[in-house]
Amino acid sequence: MPFTNGNRQSYDYPEDREVWERALIVLPEICNFLEFNILYNRPGPELEQIMEQYNGVLHRPLSYRLYAYGRKGRLRLPVNPQTVVFLRNKDFMDWNNGLLEDPSLLVGEDEILGSITHEGMFELKRGWV
Repeated sequence: MPFTNGNRQSYDYPEDREVWERALIVLPEICNFLEFNILYNRPGPELEQIMEQYNGVLHRPLSYRLYAYGRKGRLRLPVNPQTVVFLRNKDFMDWNNGLLEDPSLLVGEDEILGSITHEGMFELKRGWV
């Protein structure tokens, strides 16, 4: 059930699955970055491979993120057809407890969609979807 907090709307997954799926259709047309939390302190070659394949960089957010953690910062990928397929190929809960967790979509530094997969929740900035 949606919960409003200022200019952000919180949702529960799987109850609000349709909202999540709609966001993954609409927002890649608007957003320019996709970010993930990096779960492991020593991610190894898998992270390097993803960074190389999708032109990713490690990023330390300077502004609000729904859920940012870890010493490594976050993995930031440009939004393009390949990274959109990468994001959409997994169900929301499949982004929990892997190397990459908690996907978010951004316009510049402004997080439009954020998630906390282990809590089964995500937030949308109001008026974007």
